[in-house]
Amino acid sequence: MNPNVILCPIELSASGKSALLHAAELARWYDAELHVANLRGGRARRQASNEPSSTGLSSFIDGIDTDGLRLTSVVLTGDPVRAVTEHAKLIAADLVVVPRHGRRFGAYWRPGVYARDLARVLPCSTLAVPDAGPRDANGAFVNILYPTDFSAASAAALRQALVLAQQSGGTLTLLHVLDGFPYETPYSGGAAFRLIGGYRAQVDRISREMRNAVPSDAFNWCHIDTVVVSGVAHRTIVATASELKSDLIVMGLPERSGIDRVMMASTATRVLRS
Repeated sequence: MNPNVILCPIELSASGKSALLHAAELARWYDAELHVANLRGGRARRQASNEPSSTGLSSFIDGIDTDGLRLTSVVLTGDPVRAVTEHAKLIAADLVVVPRHGRRFGAYWRPGVYARDLARVLPCSTLAVPDAGPRDANGAFVNILYPTDFSAASAAALRQALVLAQQSGGTLTLLHVLDGFPYETPYSGGAAFRLIGGYRAQVDRISREMRNAVPSDAFNWCHIDTVVVSGVAHRTIVATASELKSDLIVMGLPERSGIDRVMMASTATRVLRS
């Protein structure tokens, strides 16, 4: 990922300010254009930043350091996902930065839901920013966690993670979460030892598969680790990110049918909520 155009759609709120600070930091790091969009309800239309009703957005932007930024602001109305998607295509955005709490009212009030729905339709990457203040780094992600289930979506995410790790020269940790031991697992005797041996062999095999998925020259760009553990996927990903003090989690968002979206939340959605 080497974005030339970054779009940051926000509400005028504390979470919106956090997302805007991160987006500005990234725009400086990549010397990218930064487009800030204020989302409002009503009939779909765009307002330029010099229109009277956009003065609140201008005041909001004035609260951050914009020196050296190529910054454009706009007010978008209508359905939040559709409005942002259309504007991202219009400006050819390479990255969309959104708050983890996307919208205070309506269907997107739950953490992570707005970012997830945007990621499903946007042609570029989506970065969901927590409510905390900006990172201390200068825009580079130096400690990246990449969880994988070996799907096509995960393979696409790995390419992004490798580029980011190369740019920062930091650490990339590849993580795979096993479902755990099967039901009625024996914990003593020969059967238990065979199970432990089989589990260790499975961990070694998966670790090799993860390292084999990384181009050999990537090991010259950054430090790469592999971790294979048992547990509930979304809880283990969040716990591992906390333990490693990761400043970015890179995940692929797989395609799901409508019934899948109703019946079950994806691992990515649960991670976003946490």
